[in-house]
Parts: sequence; C-alpha cells; structure tokens
Amino acid sequence: MPVKKQHRSILTVFAGLLALATIGFGQSQQAVLEYYWNKAGDVWQDRRNADSSLAYQVTARSLYKKLSRNGEVSRVDTALITYHFSGPTLDSQVVVEGSEDQFDQVDLLPPNIFEHDYLRNLYPNDDGVGDLAIGIDTDSLDVNVPTGMVLVDRRNYQPRWLYLHYTPEGDYTRFTRSFRFTEHDGLIVPDSVWVVAAKRGVLFTEFFRIETAVTDITVTQ
Repeated sequence: MPVKKQHRSILTVFAGLLALATIGFGQSQQAVLEYYWNKAGDVWQDRRNADSSLAYQVTARSLYKKLSRNGEVSRVDTALITYHFSGPTLDSQVVVEGSEDQFDQVDLLPPNIFEHDYLRNLYPNDDGVGDLAIGIDTDSLDVNVPTGMVLVDRRNYQPRWLYLHYTPEGDYTRFTRSFRFTEHDGLIVPDSVWVVAAKRGVLFTEFFRIETAVTDITVTQ
C-alpha cells in the first residue's frame, strides 16, 4: 500500500507540473501573438498609408476565369486597368484594354484588419522561421467582417499575405479574396490579388476566379 500511495503521489506531482508548463506555454504563445499583431498593425498604419495626400497610380492586368464544376477553366476574359489613388482612397479607374464588366469585384485596397477586434490565434505547426501565420475569426455570424489569415514578416513586421473569407451576400454562395503585398516608396500595396467565388445563375451556379497582377506603380505626387 505505501508503494501504491507513493506511485500515486508521483503521478499527481507530474500532472501538476505538466499543467503548469501547459499554462506557461499558452501564456508565452499569447504574448508572442499580441506582440506581432500590434507591431504589424503599426507598420500597416504607418507605411501602407504613409501620406494621406500622396497620389499614385497602379496599373494591373486581370484575368477572369470561368470554371467548370470539376475546376477546369472554360473561359478566360482579360482587362488592363489603371487605378488612381489619393492615399488610401480610390479616385478613379481607367480601362486601358478589354472591358471592366467582369472585374467589378477586383479591389486593390484590402480592409484594415487591424482595426477590428478579432479573435486571433497562432497555428500549432509554426516552426519559428519564415512568415508568422495569424488566424483571425469572430465570435458571431452577425459581425460583417471577413475572417481568415494574415502572414507577417518576423523581421520587419510587414504583412506579406492576407487571406479573407467573406459571408456570402445576394447571389453569391462563396466569396474569398487573397492579397500578396509589396512595398513601394513607403507604401504597402498588393502586387497580386485573387478572387474566388461561386454565384447563382439562371440555371446553374457559376464558379469563377479572378487573378490580378500589378504591372506598374507610379507615384504622381
């Protein structure tokens, strides 16, 4: 009996130490998460909108790809559009080639995710190198903000990728946007944008993908 009691006592102590270590690890992860989230938000605010009066134009080539039910591309439309910005505001856009009819869902200015009170998490497979992935979610379906994931550069805290899932509205049954960012003259701007969506048609649901690549950025003021 004394041996069994001693054995049970050792297990109890071990379980207590394991619980304390788990709590400590969770608190450490939360501290890392908050640190990078706040740093990335500061960089986003300071460098993406470096000067609210700065005028610049972005020329982008967009491909609209209609997809079949098995994911194969059945039709491709293309357009070359120049977008004129004043700081974070889109002033106008000019179609250089093609038609803009299929490209009204292209948005080169992603939402400022750092101004929302998201539920945030790190991913368990993080290896401590490369970009840091931070998941963003809400605790209510009534909150009209996208959810998804942002990848942050661990060295300079600059957002590198942003994946957003939107609550479908109207005829849409699925809608996502993805952004890859670059830095140009103190601005953080996307150099590539993807839209993947499904939309109800007259007879069938239409699946499509819009791929947009920035070909030129010019600061005009």
